[in-house]
Amino acid sequence: GATRANIMIEFLVEAMVLSLTGSAAGIGIGVGISWILAAGFHASFTLRPDIMLIASGFAVFCGTVFSIYPAYQASRLKPVDALRQE
Repeated sequence: GATRANIMIEFLVEAMVLSLTGSAAGIGIGVGISWILAAGFHASFTLRPDIMLIASGFAVFCGTVFSIYPAYQASRLKPVDALRQE
């Protein structure tokens, strides 16, 4: 059996990975759409890696912070009760 701390860490790491994946996908889609629109309107756009890094960091921060309470609740759940709800 996993300890409460192990369960919380597992949930928090999962939230970080999902946030990173989502921010990478969002940045990729955003850059792709910007590229298509810039080509369609014969305009140019500038990629700002610093802004993309800040946005990704903020996404990971929010995803992690807002997963603390659910992770805490999951760590307090008894295994029998967790299996019963499935």
